[in-house]
Parts: sequence; C-alpha cells; structure tokens
Amino acid sequence: MLVAPLFDGPLDLVGDIHGEFSALQVLLERLGYNAEGIHPAGRRLVFVGDLVDRGPQSVAVLRFVQPLLAAGLAQCLMGNHELNLLRRDRKHGNDWFFGQPCAEAVAHFGACEWLEPGEQGWVDAMLEPLPLALERPDLRVVHASWCELSLRWCHERMAAGDSRPVAELYAELDVQVERLAEERGVTAAMEAELLAMGPFPGASSEVPPMRPAYAVHDAFLQMNHPLAVLCSGQEKVSEAPFWANGKWRMTDRVAWWRDYRSAVPVVFGHYWRWTDDAARSRYSRGEPDLFAGCTPLAPLPTAGAPAWCADFSVGARYRQRKEREQAGRAPESEPFAGRLAALRWPEREWVFDTAP
Repeated sequence: MLVAPLFDGPLDLVGDIHGEFSALQVLLERLGYNAEGIHPAGRRLVFVGDLVDRGPQSVAVLRFVQPLLAAGLAQCLMGNHELNLLRRDRKHGNDWFFGQPCAEAVAHFGACEWLEPGEQGWVDAMLEPLPLALERPDLRVVHASWCELSLRWCHERMAAGDSRPVAELYAELDVQVERLAEERGVTAAMEAELLAMGPFPGASSEVPPMRPAYAVHDAFLQMNHPLAVLCSGQEKVSEAPFWANGKWRMTDRVAWWRDYRSAVPVVFGHYWRWTDDAARSRYSRGEPDLFAGCTPLAPLPTAGAPAWCADFSVGARYRQRKEREQAGRAPESEPFAGRLAALRWPEREWVFDTAP
C-alpha cells in the first residue's frame, strides 16, 4: 500500500535511526517502552524511515523493528535508504547489505554488522510492504516531502488496483522520466556539457566549476518522479557544487514545508538538523542549512498547519567516532552532537536519546 492509515491513539514518532541501535534502545527506554517495544500506557511507535546505513548496527535495528511491525506495535515508512536496498542500488554507506565486507567502507564508516551472502531475503520481505506516507485526520507522516501531486499519483495507483512492489513502480517511473527528459532536450544538453567539460573530478579540496546542464538534468529527474519526491525530497539547482556521499552534487534540497498549506500537521525526517551551529559546521556534509533561523525544537514555519522534522543527525555519529579514534579517545568518551529524536503526539514534545 503506497499510502496507509496512521495508527489511532497516542504515538511516538521516531526520526531517522541510520543503524544506531544503541541510541534507539536508550531512546525507547526514555519514552517508557520495555525491551519488547511495548508501552504500559498503550502508546505505539511510528518510524519515519531510514532505519539503516552509516551506523554500525543496521542489522540489529531491522531485527528489532521487524517483530514490532508484525505485531502491530509499530508502523514504519519507507525512506530513501530502504528503497535503495530494495532496488539493489549500491550507495555510500549501505555496503553492509550486500554480504561482502568492503575495506573502503570500513575505513570510512567504521566496523559494522554485515549481512551474510544470500541473507537479503528476510530484509526484502520486511521492507517491501512499507508505505510511503501515513495519514489520519489530525496528522500526516512522510519520510522526506509531503507533496500533493505525488500523493495524488499514489492514490490514483491504489484506486486502479495497482499492487506492484514500490521498487517495480519506481523503476517504471525512472524510464518514463528519462524519456520525458530526452523529449524536452534536457538529456541532450547534459550530454553536450559532459563532452565539453569532461568527466567529473574525484574528491578534492578544490571545488569544480558548476555544470548547469547537469544540475538541471538532475533536478528534472527528481522533481518529475513522484516516488523520488516522497522518499528523498524536492530539489533545485544549487548555487555551487558541494561534495556529499561520495560525489559532487549540484542540486540542493528544498525547504518545501515553507509552502505547506494544509490544515493537517505533518511530521517527516530525512533532512539533518542540528541543535547548535558549531556541530553543524563541523559535521554536516556542506549542503545549505534549510533550518537557518529556525528554533530547533519549535514547529517549522509553514503557510498552514505546523510541521516538524524529526531527524537530528544521529546519522553523523560515525564521523564523530572516527574523529575520536584518530585522536586516541574512546568512541563513546563524550556525548554525541547528533541525536536520535522522537516527537510525542498529541503532546508535541521532543524526547532525545541524550539530554536536549
């Protein structure tokens, strides 16, 4: 089901976990859940997606969440990282899934749990049914971007009885959007630019020149793909290239919530937030700060009902561990700047795995 009903009753909406199982255990204890994910007051968990990648215990997170979903104790959205696994799209940080330990990945992200070769089947079975959005009269939840056009496309597919796996629908849309880019000359302009400027450079301290046609092509593919918008957000051409996740990027994410006009509040993840500017400048990936001027724990500015982003950059902890190891300090020797967050609903209160 592309869009599913959100649980009734009180909820705890957990932000992107990114393989940080220890942080999840601490957070759930602070929220009042027992080791089996049961709350004495009947509250239930909603994970906004991106359970996996970068952190050391993606497998443990999945093994913990799987029975909660099966028992109806939790719901989980499909984030872009889950979708990458289903599509077998090898990305910077998801080597653990492919069952072949990679020295380069270990050097960058640190030691982690690895799936055994051929063990991906149970992960597929867990992730394939995950919806892209959850909704009820007083609340909406999506991983990256609540886009009415994308949601309309999903509801139309559901009304037509299309029950194909999300990965299959995604691949079909890939073909359609690529064809549209070719028809409108976007692809030809990008290819001509590539011939003129040559291949992209690797990582370096020197920022390469902007490639406008490449950037327009990237933004076109993203913004015309309904499932990509829901899972990884809206994008626009950036003012300058920046290095992130192993490649030079020339499109920026868009603070879509500023134009959100619905009367129904919305909660999402995906976009790394920081509770202080010093941590952001030290550990972020160099992308523009979409939350500049926003109070970290307050609702985000919108044109309608309030919005909250529940991703407080726990996915950056691998960088802090690496930094401490290089300095000869224990990885857990001091509090992390990136935190795992949960928004309690209807209380609209934040709870973190570390003190706010």
